[in-house]
Amino acid sequence: MQVYGFDVFELLILASALIASGFIAGILAGLLGIGGGIILVPVLFQLFTFLKIGENIVMHLAVGTSIAIIVPTSFRSVKAHIAKQAVDMALLKTWLFPVLMGASIGAFTASYVEGGILKSVFATIAIFIGFKLLFGKESWMLSKDIPFGFVNNIIAAFIGFFSTLMGIGGGTLGVTYMTLCGRKIHQAIATSSGLGLLFSVAATIGVIIA
Repeated sequence: MQVYGFDVFELLILASALIASGFIAGILAGLLGIGGGIILVPVLFQLFTFLKIGENIVMHLAVGTSIAIIVPTSFRSVKAHIAKQAVDMALLKTWLFPVLMGASIGAFTASYVEGGILKSVFATIAIFIGFKLLFGKESWMLSKDIPFGFVNNIIAAFIGFFSTLMGIGGGTLGVTYMTLCGRKIHQAIATSSGLGLLFSVAATIGVIIA
């Protein structure tokens, strides 16, 4: 049996995959301070490919859709962490402008680069993050604390920029950065959930405009 030219069984499998990935993304948002884009982008890419979306825009569509989905997941996550007073609000405030700038530039850039480049960026950074999570040690540190000032602003802008190109929550890179700068994982997760919210709202608007 087919619906609009698609096999019903295949559509059910895709629907199940979307529900499962959404569930996992929600859990990751709450537990790890990330928006779930690291899960959503590959699933959405496969879905849109199956739906025969043009190869030249399929990755762009997956990235943009993922970013939009991250908005509500990040909102609920940061709300819970703020209630527990676990978020470093001072750090989050310093990240506000550079993250918004990075996300805006990333959205503009993503609209002009080829889908293959976006896939390469996603794969490269995802491998690095996975390696850090699996094999990272406490001794792996860039500094004893986050370097406030110009350096911090530049890094925050890069987080916003590359997170937009990947379609992931800024919290994914934020947690990695904070732990490499000596912050405890629990504080990194809580604060990065707020970073993910700031990023996702700005990036969603930027992607729509671009």
